[in-house]
Amino acid sequence: MKNSDLVSIIVPVYNVQEYLRDCIISILQQTYKNIEVLLVDDGSTDESGKICEEYAKKDIRIRVFHTKNAGVSVARNLGLRYAQGEYITFVDSDDSIHPQMVEMMVSELQRTNSDCIICSCKTVETMQSFENIEEFETEVVEANLAIRDLCHLKKPYKEMEMTAVWGTLYKHSIIEGFSFAENVTVGEDFLFKYSLFHSCTSITYISAPFYHYLIRPSSAMRNGFNKQKLESLSYFENFLTSANSDRNYMNLMTRIVNIAIVILFMIPIAEEYRDERIRVINYIRKYRISVLMYSATPLKVRTALILSLLVGFDTLQRIFQMRK
Repeated sequence: MKNSDLVSIIVPVYNVQEYLRDCIISILQQTYKNIEVLLVDDGSTDESGKICEEYAKKDIRIRVFHTKNAGVSVARNLGLRYAQGEYITFVDSDDSIHPQMVEMMVSELQRTNSDCIICSCKTVETMQSFENIEEFETEVVEANLAIRDLCHLKKPYKEMEMTAVWGTLYKHSIIEGFSFAENVTVGEDFLFKYSLFHSCTSITYISAPFYHYLIRPSSAMRNGFNKQKLESLSYFENFLTSANSDRNYMNLMTRIVNIAIVILFMIPIAEEYRDERIRVINYIRKYRISVLMYSATPLKVRTALILSLLVGFDTLQRIFQMRK
């Protein structure tokens, strides 16, 4: 392993004072010491910004950036702009990472000579201590196969989140020049990875759950509907049009229809949201038959589309809400 290779860890921060210390501590306790931590405070209104500065005074590897609130994509892009590492990874500020995560992922990435490496994650409801990880599996796949897995939400390993940008270590040479779509607030991680994977030759999967993803009470609020999420559809439409010659075009269409269904399920069934619901429903209808005819469409997406034909979108949405 080239221990001299610097790893940049980008952490977008917004109103997470209850969880931020645990996140930062888990990063600073990495067995791989040659890291820089970029804490991007996205206009927090709680004590998060002060906590960032507190730890920056304790460890010279930390750099803090304070910005006006503009969203996670803007914060990540700022981190990318200032990252100096040979490798780059992202950590959400309410999550935590295993002490060996960076060391093992750098080691495996160099061993396989892939362009990026994705680890598994463990979903937790409270901050937990990390178990010792002695054995894990790795698999190297061609980028085209990884794109297919990404579009189909396939999990090469049980606890792997393919679409998340966290839990992935990227070569700087690959990620350079890419950025997050700042006007997209749902599916932005997927769009980033989909574009990035097209510049990759191979990608390594690793079964070890090095990343702890925290489900917290405010998650439902964070994932609720707002009209900005609806505007993401326009971006998806343009993105899909520009990719019409892509060999993964149908996989991309399937995934974007899936995202549109998710947006629909976020919108309350109420008269005041009638226009918004009609817009999303028309979007899904536009591609519904093509996606249903595609043999590789995931079962969940196919089932939702068939039900929309049989019982209508209103009933489909009510069924979904009853099962939540």
